[in-house]
Amino acid sequence: MRSRLGTLIRPPMADAGLEPSLTRHQLLGLAGAALAALLGSIDQRLGTLAQADIVGGFGLGRDEGSWLYTAYLVGFVGIVPLTPWLAQIFSPRRVIPSMVMVFAVADMLCPDAPDYRTLIILRTIQGFAQGGLTPLFLVCLLQYLPIRNRPVGFAAYVLLTTTVPLFCNSIAGLDTDLVTWQTVFYMTAPLAPVALVLSYAFLPSQPVKWEAFLGTDYFSLICLFLAACMIAAGLDQGQRLDWFDNGLVTALFAGAGFFLAAFVVNDLFTAKPLIDLTLLGRRNFTLGLVLVVVFDLAILGPSYLMAQEQMMIRGLKPLQTGNILLWLLITQAVSAPLMVFLLRRVDARILVGFGLLLMGGGLMIDTFVTPDWDGNDYMLSLVLQAGAWPLAFGPLVFLTTSVLTPMDGVSGGTLFNVVRNLALAAGSVVGQAIVVVRERVHSDVEVQHVVPGRYVSDVRLLLQGPAGVLGAIRQNATVQAFADTYGWLALACLAGIVLIVFEREAPITESRPK
Repeated sequence: MRSRLGTLIRPPMADAGLEPSLTRHQLLGLAGAALAALLGSIDQRLGTLAQADIVGGFGLGRDEGSWLYTAYLVGFVGIVPLTPWLAQIFSPRRVIPSMVMVFAVADMLCPDAPDYRTLIILRTIQGFAQGGLTPLFLVCLLQYLPIRNRPVGFAAYVLLTTTVPLFCNSIAGLDTDLVTWQTVFYMTAPLAPVALVLSYAFLPSQPVKWEAFLGTDYFSLICLFLAACMIAAGLDQGQRLDWFDNGLVTALFAGAGFFLAAFVVNDLFTAKPLIDLTLLGRRNFTLGLVLVVVFDLAILGPSYLMAQEQMMIRGLKPLQTGNILLWLLITQAVSAPLMVFLLRRVDARILVGFGLLLMGGGLMIDTFVTPDWDGNDYMLSLVLQAGAWPLAFGPLVFLTTSVLTPMDGVSGGTLFNVVRNLALAAGSVVGQAIVVVRERVHSDVEVQHVVPGRYVSDVRLLLQGPAGVLGAIRQNATVQAFADTYGWLALACLAGIVLIVFEREAPITESRPK
C-alpha cells in the first residue's frame, strides 16, 4: 500500500483503455481553434490598450468613449452562455469559423464607422464574436483530446490566456506611437483566414442537431444571457459613475440579480435544465471555479497594475512598459513544458498550490514599490509570477474538469467559462477600485503631515511651492495605493492555497501499458 507521500508524488494513473489516438486532422483542427482564440484575445487586448487613442481618433468625449469598451465587454461576456449551446447544435467546426469571419469583418469596418451609433454596434459585434473563441478552444480540447494528451492541451490553453498580455502592450504602443490607431483593428486580419480554414477543414465534421432547438430551455438561456450582460455593463461603468450612488449602475446590478435568480429557480425545477446546477455539488468543480477567480485576480499584478503604475507615476507609454513584459515570454516558454512534465508525475494540487505561492511571493515583493521603481526593479517579481502562471493554471483546469463526464460537457463548460470571463472582466475593475480607495486614504494621511509651522513642511513649501507639495503627496499616495493592492492580491493567493487543501486528488493523465 502506497504511503501518502508516494500518492502525492505519483498520483493514480487515469485508465486510458482503448482511447483513440489524436489524428493529424484533429491536430490541425485544434491548431485552427487555438489560432482563432489567440487572434480574438489579441484583438480584445489591443482594443483595450488603445482605447484612449481610439476615442481620440473618433473625436469622442470621455463619457461617450467609455461606452465603447462597455459595448464590447457586454458582447464579450454575454456570448459565453450561448457558446456551448451553439457548439452543441452546430459543432465547433461551424461556430469557430463563423465567429472568426464576423469579428474580422467588424474589425475592418470599425475605423471607417460613419457615426457613434454604428461604432457602438460594431464594437458589440466584435465582443460577441471574440468572447466565445477561447471557451470554444477549451471545448475542443475536452472533446477531441485523448486523456493522455490533456496536459499538452492545457499548456496550450494556459499560454494562450497568459502570454497575450505580455506582448500586446508593445504591439499597441507600436501601432499608436509609430503608425496610427486604425492599425489596431487590422493586426489580426492576415491570420484570420488561416484560422478560419484550419478550423473548418480539419475539426471533426458533425451533423447539425436541429432537434436541439426544440429541447432548449430558452427562458433559462435568455435569463443567463441578460444577467451576464448586465453584470458586465455594471462592472465597467460602476467606477466611472460611482457605483450604487448612480441609478443606472444600481438598476443594472438589480436587474442582473433578478434574472440570475429567475434562471436558478427555473433551472432547478424544469424537467430539462439548460445547465445542470448539481455539478456545483462536486467539490473539485466548485472549488476550482473559486480558484479560477483567485487566479484571474492575481494575474492583474504583472498584466495590468504594473503597467498602470508606471504610466501614472513615470509617464511611460504602453510600448515602454510592454518591452519589459516581453522578457517574460522566455519564462513562460520554460514554465509551460515543465508544467506538462510535472502534471504527469505530481499531484495537481501540489502544482496549483506551489504556483499560487510563487504568485503571492511575487506580489509581496511588489508591495515594497517606491516612486523611483522602474521596470527593472519589477523584474524579479514579474519572473516569479509569469513562471508560476502555467504551473498554477494548467493543473487548476485539470482539477476542475477532472470530475466532469462527457455528459457534463455543456453544463460544466458553460459554468466554467461564464465564471472565467466575468472574473477577467471584474479583475481590472476590482484592482482599479482598490487603487482609487486606498489613494484617497493615503492622501488624507499625507495631507495631515503637511502642517504650517513644522520645519519639514515649511521647507517643502519653500522649495516646491504649494503645487509641488500637492504633486508629491499625490504621487506618494498613488504608489502606496498600488502597494496595498499588490498586498490584497497576495492575500487572495494565500486564500487560494488554503482552498487547495479541500480539493480531492485527480488521477494523472499519463497512459502506460498495464
